[in-house]
Amino acid sequence: MSLKSHNNGQRSEASQPISLRLTPADIERLQVRAHVLTGTITGVARDLILTGLAGGDNKALSDRLIRSSPSPKPEPCR
Repeated sequence: MSLKSHNNGQRSEASQPISLRLTPADIERLQVRAHVLTGTITGVARDLILTGLAGGDNKALSDRLIRSSPSPKPEPCR
């Protein structure tokens, strides 16, 4: 992997774009999740991939998604 200089001479790994092929159903699931989290499809996909690469289990993934989800809006009083 290549490294590039980043902020005050610190070195960090350079990121590279990748391309994925997903079924329309998988893309729709990403769109729904991104909408629920008020995020982007790319951001949700990146988070899911990085969690998997880090060895995250289902509980760790759910905890991470809960932390990043917006607070529910209170129901109006009737």
